[in-house]
Amino acid sequence: MDESLVDRVQILKDIKKREELINRYRVTGFVDRSEVIDTILKLRLSDSEVAQVTAVRLSVSSVPFEMASNKELIDELIMQKDVLEAKLLEAD
Repeated sequence: MDESLVDRVQILKDIKKREELINRYRVTGFVDRSEVIDTILKLRLSDSEVAQVTAVRLSVSSVPFEMASNKELIDELIMQKDVLEAKLLEAD
């Protein structure tokens, strides 16, 4: 299978995961904090573009996950989703 296709499929999976978590929060107000934090950290470690954006944001303001509000965690997921969507557009 073409490597670029595999990358695109993984990006789409990552976007879908974030959309599910974001939508669950918007509809129910529920956040599985451990799942959200795990999702955030995995992408920070595996995607250099997300890591770069995160580094810039953390240089301005940083809140440990344990102290972050649910909204701050969801905002991080939204930022990651935006970066992933931009990567898809660049690939076209």
